[in-house]
Formats: sequence, structure tokens, C-alpha cells
Amino acid sequence: MHGFSLIEVLLVVSLLALLSVLAYPNFHHYRQQQQLQAEVQKVYGHAREARLRSIGLGVDHWFGAGNIQGDPAWCWWQQSQQPECVLADENVSYQWNFASGNAARFTAPLGMAGFSAGHIELQRIDAPQLPRIRIIFSTLGRIRLCTQGPRWSGYAAC
Repeated sequence: MHGFSLIEVLLVVSLLALLSVLAYPNFHHYRQQQQLQAEVQKVYGHAREARLRSIGLGVDHWFGAGNIQGDPAWCWWQQSQQPECVLADENVSYQWNFASGNAARFTAPLGMAGFSAGHIELQRIDAPQLPRIRIIFSTLGRIRLCTQGPRWSGYAAC
């Protein structure tokens, strides 16, 4: 006789189904973590770009909240130019607190934030168990990442 019996095939299929059901929550949680990290890195990268432009071009640049056709976005701009914006992730809640309103201003030529220092806090809407990530803008222009709560995924606690 060659091959497998029906009982053997059903047993293997049922074991695979059971493993899939047990693995799904972990996979879903991992995916949520990766999406939050990707959004944090996107916002952090654009904020650093605004700071570096103020240093490199010798012109003040701003970074802050904006919108694209009514959808929330992150924008960076010079006083005399149209803002460059990227859409914010709809599954992430954002709270910002800048001394000067809804944007940080990086002054040329040193890229210092001065009187517009503050922070942006990001958290997944559909995963409240994940920590809030904070992007902090210091008065000297330093931009750093930390978590509200314990150390998570390479980010220090605030």
C-alpha cells in the first residue's frame, strides 16, 4: 500500500488548523508593533529632515501637524514655500505639545528648536496595550525617541 490514510490526513490538517489558530494573536500583535514602529520612524525621519534642511540651507524650517484634503498629515516647510506633507497613519493617534502651537521651528544655521520645543506622542488606536512612543524636540534641536512606560523595542523609557 502506498500513500496516507484518510485518518492520517485529517489528523495533520486538524493539527495545522490548531497551530494556525494559536499563532494568529501573536502574529497580529507583532504586525501592530511593526506598523507603530514604521509610523514612528516616518515622523522622526521627516522631523530630522526639517532640522537638517535648516542647517544645510541656512533658512528656518518648521515641522508639525497639517492636513492633506482634510486628512491628518505631517508637514515640513520654510516660511516662503508650500509645505511638503505625508499622510498620517489612520490607525495611530497623535498628540502634540509644542511651546509655539502645532509645529516646531528649527532656526538656521544651528537647527535649534528654541522656544518651540515640545513633543509628539503616538499610540496605536487598535492596540492600547502597546506603549505610547514620544518624539521629543529639545530647545537645542535634538530629536529623540522614548516610550511612556517600560523600555520597548529599543526605545528607552522617558
